[in-house]
Amino acid sequence: MMVLTQLIRGRTHPAGFHINIHRRLPRIPKRSNMIRSSSTLCTALVPSRTLDHVSDLRRGNELLSYYSLRPWNGAGRSHFGTSSPMGEDHYDSSFSFFILNSQDFEEVRAFLALYFFPKEPLTIGARCEGEVDMSDLILKCVSSGVSVGARDKATGELVGVRLSSILSSKPKTEPPPDSIPPEVAKVINMLNHLWEAVDVFEDPGVERIMKSDILTVHTGYNGRGLARAMVERSERLAKGRHCHLLYTQPTNAISARIFSQRGYDTRYTIDLDTLLDDQGKRVFDTSLMFGNNVIRVMSKRVESG
Repeated sequence: MMVLTQLIRGRTHPAGFHINIHRRLPRIPKRSNMIRSSSTLCTALVPSRTLDHVSDLRRGNELLSYYSLRPWNGAGRSHFGTSSPMGEDHYDSSFSFFILNSQDFEEVRAFLALYFFPKEPLTIGARCEGEVDMSDLILKCVSSGVSVGARDKATGELVGVRLSSILSSKPKTEPPPDSIPPEVAKVINMLNHLWEAVDVFEDPGVERIMKSDILTVHTGYNGRGLARAMVERSERLAKGRHCHLLYTQPTNAISARIFSQRGYDTRYTIDLDTLLDDQGKRVFDTSLMFGNNVIRVMSKRVESG
């Protein structure tokens, strides 16, 4: 049995984002629930380098996020946002993959508002009524050179993202503001506890890591290997940036399975069914979390050569 106040004394996430609470987004009609190239929900698509190779039939997601939508007039813009046709897939040539950059920021956060936050297990289990504005985290990741996006070639629609950043030291954490709702604080405190639980910079020879924060796929494209494909590509980018280790905190069992199949080791776990507050009640309502009651810290050494 573990008590939240003893286990995860209030801290903010080390990623460096501001905590701002927003009202929920208005419900989006089902027929408008896809961000297509001709839609006003799209944002500017800009030239980016692309990647190759894909496999597996899995998907997953890891952290939480919420963003407002912003219209875009896409006249004269490329549908695929790539400067060279390197995104062909050995198993499914319907997708192109590209390295995200800062100009993809608005499109990515609109995508996450639709396809990440509503299905993120930890925030569902915390019964969050307010959402956390993680704009700083998103901007940091899309500017890192190791975050990957996937598009449907036929429509130009963004159908998946893998957001990561590079760290050369372990950031310190600070107590969260008292003004945030306790439900949101639960999630942030849990993520910070995971970050504090394993100091990968103490591993021999580890001076530079790729920290992966979000992995999610458009719900209409599940089962087509997109999540694993984006993980593979981000790993190669990390190797090219001379990272020594890959780090992630999957809150979704499907994501954890992908990482395990990719050779990631589980360094730490928490069974949320055993995490109780001072009144002996579960901190997270695991009955709402679709079986995702175990949270993990996972890592993988980057092969040299």
